[in-house]
Parts: sequence; C-alpha cells; structure tokens
Amino acid sequence: MTAPAAADTETLLAGATVGAKRPARGTRVGGVVILSLVHPDFLPPVYAMAAVLADRGHPVEIVCFSSPAGGAAAVRNGVTIHDCGVHGGGTLSRVRARRHFRRVAGDVVRSAKPAAILATCPFSYRVSRRVSRTTPVIYLAYELYEAPARDLLRSPLTTLRNWRVLRRLDEATLVCTPSPERSGWLAARAGLSRVPATILNAPSAALTRESRTRIVDAALGRLLPDSIRDGVIVLNTGRVGRTQATLELVDSVISWPERVRLVVTNVGEGPYAREVRARAAASPRGDDILLLPLIERHAMLALQQIATVGMCLLRETTAPETRMPAPNKVGEYMHAGLLVVSNRMPYMDRLEEHGVAVLADSLEPVAIGRAVRIALERSGAPATRHAVRAAADTWYNMEWQARPVLDLLAALSAHSTATHDPIVPASRASASPPASTRGDRA
Repeated sequence: MTAPAAADTETLLAGATVGAKRPARGTRVGGVVILSLVHPDFLPPVYAMAAVLADRGHPVEIVCFSSPAGGAAAVRNGVTIHDCGVHGGGTLSRVRARRHFRRVAGDVVRSAKPAAILATCPFSYRVSRRVSRTTPVIYLAYELYEAPARDLLRSPLTTLRNWRVLRRLDEATLVCTPSPERSGWLAARAGLSRVPATILNAPSAALTRESRTRIVDAALGRLLPDSIRDGVIVLNTGRVGRTQATLELVDSVISWPERVRLVVTNVGEGPYAREVRARAAASPRGDDILLLPLIERHAMLALQQIATVGMCLLRETTAPETRMPAPNKVGEYMHAGLLVVSNRMPYMDRLEEHGVAVLADSLEPVAIGRAVRIALERSGAPATRHAVRAAADTWYNMEWQARPVLDLLAALSAHSTATHDPIVPASRASASPPASTRGDRA
C-alpha cells in the first residue's frame, strides 16, 4: 500500500489521545530507538523517556557512549542500552568513535525496525537521517546551538554540519525542547513553521520510585562521615563551576544554622575545583562542608533521599544554555521531596509560583544564605511538603511531560495496524508540517 498523504497524517495525529495509555489489544506496537552521544547517566531525561515509553508497551533501544561515572545503568524491562564505548581523546579517536556509533545505530535500526527514532543532538539527528530515510524522527533538542565564530574556527566542518541540521529540522516529524524559552528560541533560530513542543527535563515517577527502593544504607555509609550525616543536609549535585556559582555557595555556609551541612558532588580536579576546595578548607564552617567527586547515579539518588534542600544556582553568561536553562536536577530534587533553592530566572520563577522553590535575589553569598535559611524554615511545613509532592506527582514527571511523543506513537501504531504500512513523516510529504505534531504544550 502507498504511504498516507500529508493530510491523512495530520488527521491521524490530531486524533491521537492525550496521555495515551497502553495500545489496545491487536494494535501493532512500534518500538523506539534513542540516539544520544551522552550516556543517560548524564542525560537523565533519556532514562525517564525510555521508562515511560517501555511502560506504554513501546520497546526502547538506546545507542550511546559510555558513562564516565561508571556503574550499572538503572533501566527497566523493555529498555536496552547499546554502549558504544568512550567518546573522547584526540580528534582521530573521536572520529573513529563516531563512526562506530553510526555503525551500531544502523545495525540497531535495521534489526529493531522502530516506529520512530528519537535523536537528542545535531549529530544523532544526522545519524538518524543516514541510517533510515523513511523512519519518523523525533528531535529532542537538549543542545542549544548558535554557531559562534570561535566554534567555526575550532571545528568548521562540525559547525557547518550543525548549522545544516538547524536548517532541516522541519523534516522531523516532531520537534521538542526542555523549556518554553528554548522552544521559542529554536522556532526562530531554525525557521520552524511551528513552535516545538515543550517536554520538561522531568524524572519518571515510576522509575524514581523503583530506584529509591534499591537504595541501600551502605551506599551512604561509604560516602558520608557521621559528622555530616547527623546534620541537616543541603545538597548540590550536577556541574561545579563559575556558572553554577559554587564558590558563592560555599561562602554562604557561614550564615547557615549550626546543624546544617553542605554536600557538593562532582568536584573534579580543574582549577576552579581546586579553588572550591581551598575556599571550603579556609571557611570557619569547613567541617560542615563535604566535597565529593563524581559518584555513581544510585549514590547520588541516595543523597537526595536524605537531604532537606536541593541547590540549583546558575549565573547567566553569553552562553544560550545559561540564558535559557533546563536543569535536570530540579526534577530529581522534587521527586525526592526536596525544596529547591535557586536564583531568579524565568524557569525557576514558575516553580516559585507553585511553592516548590525559594529564590535568592542575587548570587551574592549573603543572598544565597538568606534563601537557604528560608527554605530550611519552610521545608518542614505540611503545606510545603504537599506542594512539592503535588508538583512531582501531577505535572513535573515524564509520564505527563511525554504526552506529545506518546500521542505521535499512538497515531503511528494505529495507522500501522489499520494499513500494515509504515507511516512517513508528514514534513516529507508536504513543505508545511502538521499543526498537531508541534505545539507549545507545557
């Protein structure tokens, strides 16, 4: 049978059920191949999306590079990870690694015959088009790409290729970003005819519950001395750097209540990390500050489980990701029941309105300390606990956020069952993509 025309595809997608449940009996369920340069340990929304898709009956194959954190991947039934090894070293080794990635991706797509390919960066989007010209592509734009002059001088070929991806994003069946600000930016930057859907970087509620049940006390015993564990813990996970205002966070501890401790993970060996260590050692509250290296994901989740407040500071620079942040750790904090402390920015302003964040007026240590004290006072209140839990359970979870992807897969599965013929992206049959495949859903 011939592939449906663009109008037929639009009708199918418009009729998809929001928040689609498991497909009805007899429906041909299509799998999904996820292509990601970054291991899901460092891109948790990939884990979350995979878990939700698998729960809805869509087998998931993830092709990615190795995690520098090590440890086993916490995936569930219906999700398979194809680890392509380390992506690093010099230019030649990176080129070889990417060629290997393309070969593995091609083998997986040919074997799985997925209903859709989900790409997470410009490189993986290019790979998706190379390994299959007919499989619908969902592009989750986790990267912000502006092609500054320094990138053009440093890596002209990659820069030009990424620019070409921006010009061809309208060929994707569905385009999504992790924040409303990024959706508007990408629509303008790439000249899209529709604003991308917004899928927040939220955890899977079901996967989070399962991960918490596997946490063992020994994991914390190896990480935390009794002097830290016996106090009230304020936790900072994720990157450590000037953009994250880690030095100012360390300096703010002097104004915290006595029994409150600061735990910072992912403190590496670079110049800024050494400065953070020196500042912590010189602090009058140095004994209340614990700086940890990069730790395995299950250990990080264990820390979140016993903390009281989660920190997410971000200094705006010329880099687009600081102007339009989409932090992964905010959702993880909320699903652990933590109140979030951040500084003012549009993304966090929304969370403050929902009662799940306390915002510092600036990144000065005094302002950060004031926000932490307010958060500590509020954290024990029933209203605060209810607000955090309500947000995590109702909308800040991947089960809810993944609706645009689930709707598309439901339409693809229904069409495949009715016609025994794969659906083609509407954008390949028409210069104007269907309205229902891209929308400014939050």
